[in-house]
Amino acid sequence: GISNGKDKHSNGVVWEKGSGTTSKKKGSDGGNSMLAGLCKFIALYIFIVGSVGILTRLVCTTACFSPSVEATEENALCVVTGKVLKGLLSPYCTLPNTQPTQSTSQLPSAETTQQHHKKHHAKAGPLKRTIDRAASFFRHKHNKPPRRSATQALDKQHIDGLWGPHAVSPTAAYSSQQQHDMATLSSRVIHSLQSQQSEQSTQDYNTRLKNVYWGSGAYNPNRSHVHPSFPWWFPNPSHGSHAKPSKYLQSVLPTLPIKADGSSLLAAYLKIMEWPMNLRSKFPYKICGGKQGCNAEFALSHTLEFREKYKPWCVSPRLMKENSIGWIYHRGYSHSISNNNNEGEKQDVGGHAMIWYRPGLYRVQDPEFYTRNLIHALESAVAESLQRTHGTVGKYNLVLDCQHFSLSHMPRLQDVKRGMVMMQDHFPDRLGVLLLANLSGPAQFFLKLVTPFITESVRSKIHALPTNDDAKRVEALRVLIDDDMIPYWLGGKDMYKFDYDEWYGDGVVKCTDDEALEYLTTMPYHA
Repeated sequence: GISNGKDKHSNGVVWEKGSGTTSKKKGSDGGNSMLAGLCKFIALYIFIVGSVGILTRLVCTTACFSPSVEATEENALCVVTGKVLKGLLSPYCTLPNTQPTQSTSQLPSAETTQQHHKKHHAKAGPLKRTIDRAASFFRHKHNKPPRRSATQALDKQHIDGLWGPHAVSPTAAYSSQQQHDMATLSSRVIHSLQSQQSEQSTQDYNTRLKNVYWGSGAYNPNRSHVHPSFPWWFPNPSHGSHAKPSKYLQSVLPTLPIKADGSSLLAAYLKIMEWPMNLRSKFPYKICGGKQGCNAEFALSHTLEFREKYKPWCVSPRLMKENSIGWIYHRGYSHSISNNNNEGEKQDVGGHAMIWYRPGLYRVQDPEFYTRNLIHALESAVAESLQRTHGTVGKYNLVLDCQHFSLSHMPRLQDVKRGMVMMQDHFPDRLGVLLLANLSGPAQFFLKLVTPFITESVRSKIHALPTNDDAKRVEALRVLIDDDMIPYWLGGKDMYKFDYDEWYGDGVVKCTDDEALEYLTTMPYHA
């Protein structure tokens, strides 16, 4: 009804002439109509998507009762749909791979499994074959094949072989070539620090090394098992009598007539670098992951800068508040190893320190200091292990209890990534094993998210404890620690409850919140 550029009105509807188009208005009801149309569209979309999903699952699962063949990778609609839904659902549940319904032992002796499958595949129609290919992604729980994992009832001998090499083994002796590499790297690190001193007017390198002790920064004369203190650059004759290596450590440290201070520390870095022949490596991976890599001494210089600016031993008010209930702390140690004290007498000093991490007890309130609590726990555990073993071990085992853990307890992914970069760059070869207790669905989903940030060497050290069976869980933990050190909340005898006053009392190295956050501007690499 447009004529001569004039508008005509009919029943409250206005037709307008625009630039080549006409538009319809509904007066004051236009907004409501748009909203109603949007709601209809959303409802229709949900209906279609929901219907397709339900019908696809119903059709595909009917084949679960009598799958005739193993699935193949062909471009059928149901296969594609199954793969998409598998990708969407895999974080929340485990979807099994295709398994033949009959075992080889049940087949006639003259017929192989492959022949049996081909025979039945030929009998099935095209629709049935298509449904069978998708069926593997939607099996009922009672049809799922058993999963092979550490959560099964493993006998002690198997667990010893699986965990023992990482969890309780003492430091191995070094070959002549490895000793030579440590001595060479030691002199190169010192030379690098001396060059920085002259170029950047920094402190004397030995003064810098004395101010980055494990657990305390500077040497803490009031050190204890809760608040340990041990040299980062070790051994070093200038550090004093409290840091002399044990007889055992002296027997495995380099014996070549070359000065090799810090060799206990250097061995950990060279091991993670896989003992490079030319002392060039792609570690730390984020900085040196290119084709050329970096000189090995850069990793030590990089960590020294981190320790000076991040101060992982620093305990601030916001850090204490974030861990006020004790969702993470270190206590106890793995099975004792034979050692010699400085007088040559044999003693049992224990192995790796034990860290107990219970993320299900607390929802993250302050992400920055949540991450700092994790780093502080690792720092203290390494220091405690080194102090107790006179520099022999310096490692920790971590038990992660996922009880009560839900998606609301998850830290931000960006904070997880930052924390893992810190751990990988500055705590190399310090982890013994990481044991997962009470592994729930949300915890498995979270692990799937963080797995890409974990190196293959660390993944090999992650194992799951038996779930919902205290007796089997305690039996597995006995591989690591004695009964009286297993906490009561995992079925053990240790009745310890986190003591805030003891953990953050006398002996702890305190700082202000501003001091704890200075690294965000002074070392933006980790910000």
